[in-house]
Amino acid sequence: MKVRQLEAELQNRELRIRLDECGSRTALLTTIIENMLDLVSFADMEGNLRFVGKSHEMFGSDPESLVGKNVFAFVHPDDLPRVLQAYKALVGSGEPAGIEYRFKCADGSYLWLETRGICLKDQNSGAQGVIFSSRDVTEQRQTRDALQKSEEKFRYLFEKAKEGILVVRGEVIEFVNPAVERILGYSAARITAAPFTAFIHPADRETMRDLHRRAMQGEFREKQHDFRAVTSDGRVKWLCIHGQIINWDGAPANLSFLTDITESKLAQQQLMESERRFAKAFRSSPVPQVISDIETGEFIDVNDRWVNMLGYTKEQSIGRNSKEVGIWADPAERDRIVEKLNKHGFFKDEPVEFKTKHGTIVHALWSGEAIALDDRTVMLSMLYDRTEQKQMEDALRESEQRLSLALDAVSDGVWDWRTDINEVYLSPRWYTMLEYEPYELPETYATWRRLLHPDDLEKAESVVLRHLTWTAPFELEFRMKTKEGGFKWILDRGRTVEKDAEGNARRMLGTHIDITKRKQAEQNQEKLQAQFCIKPRKWNPWAGWQAGWPMISTTCCRSSTGMRNSPLICSSPGAAL
Repeated sequence: MKVRQLEAELQNRELRIRLDECGSRTALLTTIIENMLDLVSFADMEGNLRFVGKSHEMFGSDPESLVGKNVFAFVHPDDLPRVLQAYKALVGSGEPAGIEYRFKCADGSYLWLETRGICLKDQNSGAQGVIFSSRDVTEQRQTRDALQKSEEKFRYLFEKAKEGILVVRGEVIEFVNPAVERILGYSAARITAAPFTAFIHPADRETMRDLHRRAMQGEFREKQHDFRAVTSDGRVKWLCIHGQIINWDGAPANLSFLTDITESKLAQQQLMESERRFAKAFRSSPVPQVISDIETGEFIDVNDRWVNMLGYTKEQSIGRNSKEVGIWADPAERDRIVEKLNKHGFFKDEPVEFKTKHGTIVHALWSGEAIALDDRTVMLSMLYDRTEQKQMEDALRESEQRLSLALDAVSDGVWDWRTDINEVYLSPRWYTMLEYEPYELPETYATWRRLLHPDDLEKAESVVLRHLTWTAPFELEFRMKTKEGGFKWILDRGRTVEKDAEGNARRMLGTHIDITKRKQAEQNQEKLQAQFCIKPRKWNPWAGWQAGWPMISTTCCRSSTGMRNSPLICSSPGAAL
């Protein structure tokens, strides 16, 4: 082909002129080489370049600068062993040889060359050097490499694909990949030796045969269908098949892809069963339940308990939003709670007030969660009607307020100890009695114990703990530390008021009374008695207690009053003082 191109070029007038100007055969060959598209060079037996054609400019350097350099210095290191081996074989045999390799350009990049070498011999058949004829095959090589990589990827994907791939022509399976073997449990040889319907569940066999026939007739393309297949061990698997008609060895065939959807089918069946159970539970639930649109509040469904609670029928509710129906005492409540739902996906026990059809207020705890229903997200709401509980709580609160007012009006401090949960209540007066602000200290058993006088701690605690198993009341006196650091005498009266089934105390109740003044009076009396040497009265079994004060010794009386047998002997305490 190159010769014909050259002959065509020689016909050009310009080339004829140039040939006429060439005076020798050497000049003619040089002109031809310089105008060739292929790369022509000559190297000695050691590979040193002696002549380099003009076409070598494509490597980015002057061809003359390459003369004298060794051709193997430009070969890619990974290709050099092959090139040296081919060069050695060429020189040894003298037969022309070709090879592909990468040649280094002036900028350091590489081009793929296809080179053919011819050994040049003298008249005595002695080797003088090698003529190289090369062409740039970089693009072809890249295309070929890309095609090879693509084929390798396709082969890898084909062999490693989880989807089954098969080709059906007529009713015969012509080809399968390893995934089909894994899905059906049969070898490729066994599968391709039988009609494709042999592996289909009998209940689906005719349907799939008809679909295959219609696909081969071009009635539809790339439509997927679900069917059941029977594996080698007798199990039934659900498969999804989709494909298209292709040309296979000159005849139309069905290229099909199989996906094992057994798990998803079972999950779908379980979901349907779950939805059936959910619908049943929704209808029969003793708790009011509602399904509504999250954004608009439109009722999608309500159960009977909802109807009973608010008085609106299903027909009056479904298809309308909650604000339109008028169930809210405060419509802003829904917006607040929906904001929480959008943020967290659920909410729980939000206190709300609904208005019934008859205008009464229902106090409820509202819980809700975003759920998927028919390819959209809706809100499932559950309500707990706590109207009666709210009324009881309000009544209890009023009762507690009255009790608190009553306790504040008396001088006694009240304590209430739930021993089963170790919870203590201390009334405001309990604190102020010791000069503390109400609830300034923790309401705990430890607070009471910490404030006890060290000398009274052991006795007081033993009495209280002993009465945990008794129902009889107890009464004891002890000192408690005030906020200022002093001590006050307290009279503690209490008893166990609740017990569990084993007889252990669940609750103790008692009072604190400030008896400090009384104790101080007793102490003053004792001092006075000591001052006047008063002896305690004695019991006379015939006359009872002696009237008046006890006898005082004459010596003591004289030293105190200056009188003998002072009237103090028989006077009452009031008269003596």
